[in-house]
Amino acid sequence: MEEKSFISEIQKKIQSLTGKTINLELVSEDQWLLELEFEDDNIIVRVGNGILKYPGFARMVVEYTVAVIRKGSLLSQLEFNLILQRN
Repeated sequence: MEEKSFISEIQKKIQSLTGKTINLELVSEDQWLLELEFEDDNIIVRVGNGILKYPGFARMVVEYTVAVIRKGSLLSQLEFNLILQRN
């Protein structure tokens, strides 16, 4: 799958699971980056290029982003581990 279409599919998946519009930005400087920024109704998700190489990282990006958006705030590592264990 092409890089842009893969990122677009991830973005659509997150949006369909949360009902929110997000901007998903790919960052090449840090392959493990996962950063969420809330600005009013605009949600920016920055991810490292590791999402293109590692399917497990892509899954974690989706799971974490959806959980954070649903909760409305960042999750602790323990909270996120509990979410992953349920799935």
